[in-house]
Amino acid sequence: MNWQWTDLVYIHRDVINASFEFAGALLTWMNVRQVWKDKGHAGIFVPAIFVFMSWGFWNLYYYDSLNQWYSVLATWIMVAANVCLFTLLVKFGKKRAE
Repeated sequence: MNWQWTDLVYIHRDVINASFEFAGALLTWMNVRQVWKDKGHAGIFVPAIFVFMSWGFWNLYYYDSLNQWYSVLATWIMVAANVCLFTLLVKFGKKRAE
């Protein structure tokens, strides 16, 4: 194997990026849980969630083309969370003021 220091830097960048993706995924899953618990939402602009969900699908292709496998894995978790969140937001709709 012909290993170089630049390989380590490349993996390091992938791990850092994957960490951000994974942190975003965890926070999105927390939103999924809250929307499920509340059976609705307030103060969320649903098209924004659609944009971030679409961006996640793009990132799956993009990170794969860069061979950033940690980022691909973390992005799958993020995409799954955004798909669930978007689905619940559409299903339950806006929560009415009580």
